[in-house]
Amino acid sequence: MGINLLLLCLLIYNLTPCGCQNKGISFGIVRVKIQIFDTITTPLLKPLLATDYRIWYKDSLVIEEIKLIRFMTDTAGKKSTDVTVTHYTFVDLKSKSFYDYKNFSDSAGMVKKYSQPDSIPVNGGWNFYFKRDVEYIGSPQIIDDTIMSEIRYKRVKFNTQKGKNVYISIGYFRCDKIGSMFKFDYSYSDKMGCPLVKIDEFPVTKGNRMGAEIDFISDTLSEKELKVFDSWEKNEKKYPVR
Repeated sequence: MGINLLLLCLLIYNLTPCGCQNKGISFGIVRVKIQIFDTITTPLLKPLLATDYRIWYKDSLVIEEIKLIRFMTDTAGKKSTDVTVTHYTFVDLKSKSFYDYKNFSDSAGMVKKYSQPDSIPVNGGWNFYFKRDVEYIGSPQIIDDTIMSEIRYKRVKFNTQKGKNVYISIGYFRCDKIGSMFKFDYSYSDKMGCPLVKIDEFPVTKGNRMGAEIDFISDTLSEKELKVFDSWEKNEKKYPVR
């Protein structure tokens, strides 16, 4: 059974700068990471699912890595998970134009072009037009800051609910990424003055522990990556979405 990555949670690579990059334009790569733990059979030891997808951005242009997840059971009853990159979606955020490509290459052929309503996920990727918020119950509680991998995070504890299951959720905010378009929540990010970039969810009684994180990989793009953007942007002008 194939399941789009975005549906499983609340919800890339070169560090060498290219001299042709305009300082007035934002460039970069982020990775959205997701983990789901089966707390019944493997409590906090091994995730039931651990996957991620990358997003490259150049100002108002983005390229999303789209993956398909399949859960399989063989004839002996052994279960396994297969994660496959199916395609890459080029999005012009200003014109709301979408273009799918089979490979991440400046010579890749276009698979299809389209537009879609703001509320629909980007084929399992990140939806830039939908302002997501954490739906919490009660009053959030600000707790002590923490430092992980030399990065300081502000933290807030939320009580959340999914169906009949109640969770204690810890939100992590990065104040060194103010102004980022990547955040799991808009309203509380505005209140904290920093984007919410990581969430850990712990079930109170029933449910699976889950975690999601936005990993900021780079604030530059390689020459190869810039060529992909240039090529796909030319295709957009040549084949506009109407």
